[in-house]
Amino acid sequence: MLKTVTFFVAKTTLKWEVSAGDYILWLRWRDIFSSKSDIAILDFWEMRDGDSVSITSRIEDLPTWFELHPTEVSGLAACSMMQKKLASGYKPGEPFDGPNLWRVLTGDRIVRIRAENGSRTQTLVAFKSNALVFGERHIHSNDLGWFLSFGAPLESRMTDEMASHLRTGLEVVRELGLPREVGSTWTLG
Repeated sequence: MLKTVTFFVAKTTLKWEVSAGDYILWLRWRDIFSSKSDIAILDFWEMRDGDSVSITSRIEDLPTWFELHPTEVSGLAACSMMQKKLASGYKPGEPFDGPNLWRVLTGDRIVRIRAENGSRTQTLVAFKSNALVFGERHIHSNDLGWFLSFGAPLESRMTDEMASHLRTGLEVVRELGLPREVGSTWTLG
């Protein structure tokens, strides 16, 4: 089983073209004093052909349909941009959310498990910066039902294969060990 580790830092964007049968897992230690085994699976996506996943900490790489809330910006440039937007009359609602969005904190881990040529490969992303992880569906992209089902498991019950993928993701994260830095508030900028 091939494994790669990427340390995600500020001002970075990653884009993944995914295939049917790929899994993306989002994991976090329950608290900073957790043991190596005290990891929570916050969410997971089972990918379909025509899906893509992007991970970014760059405001300029956010999808056009996503809008940062004023409470989600930090740093001089991002705060100045938001201040101008508010001064021009922008009235923010609630922070934008959806089934295809994860607000990942510093210290979190994302694992991609992909079946390739009869074996599984794993990509582990260890976050040293907050990021937005968003999935996009390029087939039936304007269909609300397809949008709402983004990343949902194909089977209504946990299959042995799905459970095996989740266990694999947990083991990969445990092997890397506890993060050296953690975040508590999600902002970009």
